[in-house]
Amino acid sequence: MRVAHVLLAIATISTLPRPTDAGIWSWFDKPAAGAEVEVKKVEEKKEKEEGAPKVVATTEDVPPAAVVKEAIAAEEAAIVLEEAVVPEVVAEVPIVETEPDTLPDDVPIEESLPVVDEEQGNVETPPQQEEDSSAGAGATTTTITNDPQLSGAQDFVAWFRSHGGIVDDRITIGYEPGTNLRGLIATAPIQDGTILIHTPTSLVLSNADPDDKCELVATIKQQMSLESKSKWHPYFEFDENASTRLPMHWHRDGYILDELQGLPPTGDTHNHLDWYQEACLKFEQRSDESLSELDWRALTMYLTRSADIGLVPMYDLMNYHNGYINTRLQRDEEGGLMVVSLGNIPDGSPIYNSCTRGGWKSSDNVFNDYGFVEDYPQLWRWTDDEWHRLSHDDWDNAYSNNVDFEPNVAAYEVLVVSPTMAAISPSKQLVDIIGRGQRTLEEWSREIDAHHAMLRAPRARAIRAVAKVLDMMPTSIEEDERRLASMRDEVRAGTVRLDAEKEDLMKVVAYRLALKKALRLTVEVIDREWERFFVERREEL
Repeated sequence: MRVAHVLLAIATISTLPRPTDAGIWSWFDKPAAGAEVEVKKVEEKKEKEEGAPKVVATTEDVPPAAVVKEAIAAEEAAIVLEEAVVPEVVAEVPIVETEPDTLPDDVPIEESLPVVDEEQGNVETPPQQEEDSSAGAGATTTTITNDPQLSGAQDFVAWFRSHGGIVDDRITIGYEPGTNLRGLIATAPIQDGTILIHTPTSLVLSNADPDDKCELVATIKQQMSLESKSKWHPYFEFDENASTRLPMHWHRDGYILDELQGLPPTGDTHNHLDWYQEACLKFEQRSDESLSELDWRALTMYLTRSADIGLVPMYDLMNYHNGYINTRLQRDEEGGLMVVSLGNIPDGSPIYNSCTRGGWKSSDNVFNDYGFVEDYPQLWRWTDDEWHRLSHDDWDNAYSNNVDFEPNVAAYEVLVVSPTMAAISPSKQLVDIIGRGQRTLEEWSREIDAHHAMLRAPRARAIRAVAKVLDMMPTSIEEDERRLASMRDEVRAGTVRLDAEKEDLMKVVAYRLALKKALRLTVEVIDREWERFFVERREEL
């Protein structure tokens, strides 16, 4: 197969017009019907504006089959990552007491262990803290000193509760262990089935027509412009997304785009921005310079914060982690949103959400939409001319048993569970647990072995051929690792200032490194597992 015909595909959340110059790689749009997760009491609706990006928060009534154990077995965690020791929570802000609410008649969930993720590389350290002996009963005894990310937490929580919002007293706003990532942290053990957060409809910032995404962005912009007169002013003030850097913020002609080396999202980095200018602002010609600061902030908040029902305060403070997912979502009768604990949550554990429930969004799509490298499990997708030939061949399907096994998406796909474990062309059944529950490494291994026994050899062979394009990349994995480590060391040592350009560069190198490692693992797994794949007699060479 010719390398020029290789197209790395990504199931995006939009159907925006594609640029003609997509580099070495390109990708297709939204996955086939059925790939998106079900939403309780909320019917998925087609985007009204052609090409409007879609950001969906999903809810489910039925809990997944596995949850977090209160104690993680050290030897199993070490299989995935040697540095899996979780330090204590670095900084917290107290939340005033409230009575926790629990769901009645909750279905028991089997216990399991999380998949430990590989460090994705935060370069800043949390600010200094000092103990506060004057903290009242039930409050966390950590005070933040001159920390802009946490200094407004108490005011935000007070505003949230004063308008009918509920947040469990055993949750605080702080930093994830060993990082500078702000999120929600458990300050005491929390039982399975506990309502952690309830954001009533009155606190959801939405527009009259849920199909009109341009109107939602305009509503966000209008409320922001009201400043202190807006009901949501404390929410906007506490939001740190004003400094969030997404690929759409990169200069269209800048060198950062070249650092993608033709990998996705090359060609699609500015699709959301193009949609906003053309569909919402009605620009006849694209002009990034014509956007106001308020435009940028409203669009960024819409992309990174909004759910299918609009902006949902408190809920959107949860960070994403598929491997450690410990919550599920549930709608109330009036349209509000509840976050419910998925299994017992230990003291000190972050409260996690997922943006890829059921495997409907790929890791490269997550990077383009949210600006970070997703933790394990990761899904990587692509397609090419050979895949089109295989997909139209009436005898060559993905699996030997198409009744029990259905491909997750109509494309090549690799599910990376750990640095050494991956599933080739995963089925819907295999990825359905992503964002909904957890499996131990042993469970993943059994599931993947059974899956590979049903996967047809020609499909695996075609995936391997495409993954070998890694050999043609301008830089190797080892070179990218050394470059990323050097940049991190410079920032930590203070010899280089972490400005927006440096942050973008470090993000893109970390991202392409993760994708390259996924491609390398794909080849290694196929070579190692070759005897497991299903081969029909007429397919034998």
